[in-house]
Amino acid sequence: MTSKEWKIKPVLCFTNAYVKVRRPVKGVEVVSLKYLNTFLKRQPASLEPADIQHVLRVFKFRLEKQENPSSVPR
Repeated sequence: MTSKEWKIKPVLCFTNAYVKVRRPVKGVEVVSLKYLNTFLKRQPASLEPADIQHVLRVFKFRLEKQENPSSVPR
């Protein structure tokens, strides 16, 4: 949990299809896999380095928990 307010931009990425959508659909950006890297590079930086480290720690914890569900106490 955190009291920090995060700005989230939803993105739907089609990995096996080319999409011709050029504008957000109901607030969701729609991109093809080929364009995803370019799309992400064009986004403004919105996180401080400390925030990035925090998010990385959370992701790492969640991935480890998912890989070894029996090692996490219930």
